[in-house]
Amino acid sequence: APTYRLQLGIPGSSNAFAISRKLGLKERIIREAARHLDEGELAFEDVIRSIEADRKAAEAERTEARVLRLAAEKEKQKLDAQQESLAAKREKLLEEAREEARAVVEEARAFSEQVHRELRELEDEPERSARDRKEEQLRRSIRAEREKYKEKLPEVPAGRASAPEELTVGAAVLVLSLDQPGRVLTLPDERGELQVQVGSLKINAKADNVRRIKEKELKRAEKGGSHGRLYLNKAAQISPSINVVGENLEDASLTVDKYLDDAFMAGLKEVSIVHGRGAGILREGLQRLCRQHKHVKSLRKGSYQEGGDGVTVVTLK
Repeated sequence: APTYRLQLGIPGSSNAFAISRKLGLKERIIREAARHLDEGELAFEDVIRSIEADRKAAEAERTEARVLRLAAEKEKQKLDAQQESLAAKREKLLEEAREEARAVVEEARAFSEQVHRELRELEDEPERSARDRKEEQLRRSIRAEREKYKEKLPEVPAGRASAPEELTVGAAVLVLSLDQPGRVLTLPDERGELQVQVGSLKINAKADNVRRIKEKELKRAEKGGSHGRLYLNKAAQISPSINVVGENLEDASLTVDKYLDDAFMAGLKEVSIVHGRGAGILREGLQRLCRQHKHVKSLRKGSYQEGGDGVTVVTLK
């Protein structure tokens, strides 16, 4: 010590006084020697020392910048490797999802074809009781299939319905709960309800149960198969009341469940179920069914004029 590093072409300050002081030369002699320097030499020494300090600071900053650059390059390499790994995992997940989706679509297509065949056979059934029984069996099959797909597919987001401001008179829409296309007749009222023309029917629907579709989709549906016409014609003939007096609870439950679906599709707001008084088993069982039915808003006992305990009046959603 000290150690030196030679830098050619760069002027350096004189360290004579500092070295002399460090080696033990008397301070009086050093001060006397300094008096013999003129002001220009002293100013030059100050400038040299300032330049030297700036050079050292710049060198330190360059070293720090070099370290930071190396660290950034290392971090970038790490991130690039992670991104490649994530991209590979994402592609694998997408491929698995595509395979599962293809399987679901194929299964749904096969089931749809089966339903269409059964609907065509249903139209050819001459006996009403047999036709109703087969139709109920088909409904059960569709419900079971729908529940099965709920486990495989995500829930439909609430945003699927169109915003109220998107609904205009004459717009082509899809009534989500019925999966039936129609045309808007009135704008949503203060309760959020509007009227929609579905085939030959005019039904009331909630604004959050309606989604806009393209005009060509509605026209294609209007030219659709006979099963759609059968469904709409059946709904057009629905009565505001149903009589199940004398039936056992199981048969009456099937009949009422189907009736409530048809009444809701037809746009009825209130219907009556005539079950009689008896021991109350039929009444209690049907009221329990109504409370759990997805289309029922509320129910009450019939008034004296409506039939009293022998009738349950149901308000639909």
